[in-house]
Amino acid sequence: MIRRSTAQASPAGMRAVLDRWGWLLAGAAGGTLTLVLMVVLPPDRTIDNPAEFLLRIAPVVFAVLAIGGFPQRPGPGLALLAVLVLGYMGVLDTLYVLRVLGLADASDQAAAFPSFYQMAIFVNAFTILAVLLGYRLGGAPSGRVLRLGFASTLVLVSGLNDITFYYLYDWPEGRPERFTWASHITVFTGSPASPAVAIGFCAVHLLLAALVLALPWLRARTLSRPRPAVSVPR
Repeated sequence: MIRRSTAQASPAGMRAVLDRWGWLLAGAAGGTLTLVLMVVLPPDRTIDNPAEFLLRIAPVVFAVLAIGGFPQRPGPGLALLAVLVLGYMGVLDTLYVLRVLGLADASDQAAAFPSFYQMAIFVNAFTILAVLLGYRLGGAPSGRVLRLGFASTLVLVSGLNDITFYYLYDWPEGRPERFTWASHITVFTGSPASPAVAIGFCAVHLLLAALVLALPWLRARTLSRPRPAVSVPR
């Protein structure tokens, strides 16, 4: 009897532990992967296969999960956001500027570019996650935070900034025919994307992001539809 009740209580106990500490486990996983990508592995601007793509995006996904379950307490929220601002201005901004200057001063800019690109991607992810954390600390429930986080992740990998760069940059030799620098698109399309393919790739991701945000509305619309009456033969 004791063994049976313990076995029945075990899944509930595990669920309670995950509900309470799952965000911390996700944060630890995301932080560890971030250190691996930013410190251990050499900077690399090219994604060579889908497995590497998953490795690169995994820290953001774990961070979204961590923020979605982050405890909402009235006291530390403002202080934590202030620490984020100070950390950005005092550390991250300086590191970013140093990478820019290193690229500008490098005799071989092709060799120096991966280090700059690595930091640029990190700043993009940091900005999204900082907004997400502010939303959570402002009282947003986990479901909304997770939807916003995953939708933002889809926008992050959509190539939207690559498209705006392509059309706004004053190319010295004219616009290229292919997005050769957007390897996160190439790894799925098989070859460097043309402008039309890049726009289509982006549109699909933006549509998926909109669907993620609209899930509650879509679910409510589906449930509110009247079901057709079923005639019962007499």
